[in-house]
Amino acid sequence: MKIAYTVREFRPRADPISRYVCNLARQLAAYGHQIYLITESSISTPHVMLVATRPGPPGWDYFTPEQSYADRVYRTISLLHRKLSLDVVEFADRGAEGLTTIRAKRLLGEFARTGLVVRVHAPTALTGQPPSYADYRRSILIYAEEYCVQHADLVTAPSEAGVRHGCGTCPARPRPARAG
Repeated sequence: MKIAYTVREFRPRADPISRYVCNLARQLAAYGHQIYLITESSISTPHVMLVATRPGPPGWDYFTPEQSYADRVYRTISLLHRKLSLDVVEFADRGAEGLTTIRAKRLLGEFARTGLVVRVHAPTALTGQPPSYADYRRSILIYAEEYCVQHADLVTAPSEAGVRHGCGTCPARPRPARAG
């Protein structure tokens, strides 16, 4: 299988999401899968092909930096998918990195044979806090993160048993079929 992960700032020594991707990539590569990491970082790791995010079009404006990054991730995944035909793309729940890609699949029919997965790592600081009028960036991010979780093909989360060897186990929660 050809599997892509997105981690904006890949820092396996300091970031639990990066550590999860690093450990899982090692395990999946041992079984012969091809693993790609879409990131803005230049830190490489064994078993993973590093893919830098594509730049956005000059002069385009976005509501938030997170929306701009989600668009760059989409452009990168689109290009990679045209070359390799990706089987799975996994996004972290934080930062809504999958927003544009998930919307492209849902609304435009792109990535029809690719599973788009959102992994819930842990509650973010935004979880459970109602958005305020004064903080529109936070409101947009809350909406975008919730959209990704609601419309991904699959949502996974660490088991309640916890983390073993720095890598969570993922009980899969398939999304119910959507009408239309």
